[in-house]
Amino acid sequence: MKLPCAFVPAFIIAGFSFLRPELTNIQFQNLTLIATALIFGAKFNLTEISRMWLKEKSVSTLFEFLSYAKFSTIEMDRLHLLNMRDTYKITVMVP
Repeated sequence: MKLPCAFVPAFIIAGFSFLRPELTNIQFQNLTLIATALIFGAKFNLTEISRMWLKEKSVSTLFEFLSYAKFSTIEMDRLHLLNMRDTYKITVMVP
């Protein structure tokens, strides 16, 4: 018997922390739980994760989360770009 994950490792929380300003607490918790399941699941595909969590139900947990989360993808992209800029110390060189 496989149980869904209930513990989110610190590196996953740290990896998604730049999205925290845009997400509610429950959205952030759901996203990190789904990422944990994707990384540590027995098989790396959504069908297996869906079967592991939902058994005979045909609804994909990730699809449901992304469909109903109601977060701004434009704002998420902006936060991702800012995080990449800060992480890799990217500067713009003007000729």
